[in-house]
Amino acid sequence: MPGKLKPFSEVMELTSTISRAGDFYPDECEAYYDLLSALPDKARVLEIGLRFGRSSSIVGQVAATKQFRYLAIDPFIHPPEARQAWIKMMDGIYPQYELLYQYSHQSLRQIIERRPFDLALIDGGHRYDDTMLDCHAVFPHSSTVCIHDYGSPIHPTVKKAVDDYMDATGRLTFTGIDVANTLAIYCRTAW
Repeated sequence: MPGKLKPFSEVMELTSTISRAGDFYPDECEAYYDLLSALPDKARVLEIGLRFGRSSSIVGQVAATKQFRYLAIDPFIHPPEARQAWIKMMDGIYPQYELLYQYSHQSLRQIIERRPFDLALIDGGHRYDDTMLDCHAVFPHSSTVCIHDYGSPIHPTVKKAVDDYMDATGRLTFTGIDVANTLAIYCRTAW
């Protein structure tokens, strides 16, 4: 039987050792942890874009208690050593994940088959078209959606794509509830 949920400070003991803080800032980690902690047991969680797994380490540590159904998607192109580091890290904390080793746009069938998601994180391709494709794939099938690098000066097309998606379709069913640094959080208001 799973134990008690670790407090955020203990989760960060592992998370702070993965990659660099700029890949997921501490305030973003805390907001993500809070969202994951509020999910029911056996919730469905989707992450697009994994790299070394800074955000995934939070999912895994919360999932160890809550037994999430966790779908992770990344082609692991750059840097190539990230795939093995991610797998080793996740196998050590929550080996019940499903990893699709491909681009998110190649995973549309699997995303749709596993829907709906209680929480999804978009942090994959940062070009406008990539972000827009992820929005179209994820928002219709998720209750809460987080977008990383929203408003980042390094990746301005992420915010532009999400705002354009929201203006075209998303505001009918989602509301933006928070932005923690560059982690935008949207919650479904209607199906």
